[in-house]
Amino acid sequence: ETVVLRNGSGKNEVRILRSEISELRKDMKVMMAKLDSLKPATAGGCSGCGGKKKAGGCGGGCGGKKKAGGCGNNRKTDATVYDITTEDSPVLGPVDAAVTITMFADFQCMYSIRENTKIESILKEYPDKVKFVFKHYLLAFHKKAKPAHVAAELAYIEKGSDGFWEMYNMIIAKPRELEVPVLRGYVESLGLDLATFDEILADEKAIDTLLSEDKAEAKKCKVSSTPTVFINGLKMANRDIESYKERIDQILAALENATDEGQKVSSTSGNAKDMDVKSEFANAKCPIMASPINPDKVAENLIRSYRSQKIAFCCAGCPESWDKLSDLEKNAKLAKVSL
Repeated sequence: ETVVLRNGSGKNEVRILRSEISELRKDMKVMMAKLDSLKPATAGGCSGCGGKKKAGGCGGGCGGKKKAGGCGNNRKTDATVYDITTEDSPVLGPVDAAVTITMFADFQCMYSIRENTKIESILKEYPDKVKFVFKHYLLAFHKKAKPAHVAAELAYIEKGSDGFWEMYNMIIAKPRELEVPVLRGYVESLGLDLATFDEILADEKAIDTLLSEDKAEAKKCKVSSTPTVFINGLKMANRDIESYKERIDQILAALENATDEGQKVSSTSGNAKDMDVKSEFANAKCPIMASPINPDKVAENLIRSYRSQKIAFCCAGCPESWDKLSDLEKNAKLAKVSL
């Protein structure tokens, strides 16, 4: 009689004789080799396996350790450039930075916590050019995560981005201490409304409502595990610093070339491999594709860069276009962009 282990897709399986199980328990290296043979399609974070040894991946509950085949960078590449809404999310760094790193994370996921160290390093290396945007993505089996996310979002609502990052730093400093009494202490220390915190925690619907926008954004961007990192809308298949820097340098180089050459810029959405590098400029500066910015400043920069050229400034996902710079602010408002 055998025990069959299959990966999530059911395409790969490994069979273990029941008579082998006792021996396998004694030799964890052999057990790991058996499980590793499942070769999961995706890995490198927390997914929906509930912390069980399934599909070769790490669920939560593994404490960030390599269980069931481990979590590596074996991910399928998604070359889509997503239009990620960042206006109502906490931002760290210059709001008008050309490069936006967006991370969907779960506070109980050790991989999410570790990712913060890499992002901090990037922000230090590109202090005026990169900003970091946080998005909540709670995994159902991480039972301690909800109070932490509620506390962080409450800090953002009451004290803006500064308040959020204060709470964020408290939480990630002690990621294994997410009990409600600990979080209530954080809420009190920041001068937040403790009664509101308690009221939200007591109501599952209130929690869902509080975090619903990020949940919808995650679905739109096909997020299924934590952490998931995007740089200017492109999902990063490899979450190492060198891959991050390569993507950032490509964006900055495209911006510099567009300005130096005085070329027209355009923005398109779709497969990154099919996109003209000039789209990076539009995506970084456009008031729809990036954070809200002063339209007068945009117009001033465009005039300085393109001088006498006639510019049709178009944004992906928006029916409006700007044929005259003087109409930029009006048309942006008509497009319901918050300026």
